[in-house]
Amino acid sequence: MNFKTAIAKSVTFLACSTMLMAAQMQMPHDSTAKSDKSSAEKTLTGVVSDSMCGARHMAKDKSPAECTRTCVKQA
Repeated sequence: MNFKTAIAKSVTFLACSTMLMAAQMQMPHDSTAKSDKSSAEKTLTGVVSDSMCGARHMAKDKSPAECTRTCVKQA
């Protein structure tokens, strides 16, 4: 292995090590605390929809949920 190749590999190794260290420093210190918060029970409200109809459903004789189920089955 010649000198230039050894220097290039050393610089590459140091650059990758520095990036990994910087990425790890930005990670939260206590990852268990975050998962406890996200596992709490939540209540969501809104309109059931799909990408075809959006908030306005084409099947006027059906509820928004029934219209969405129909559209999903047809896709």
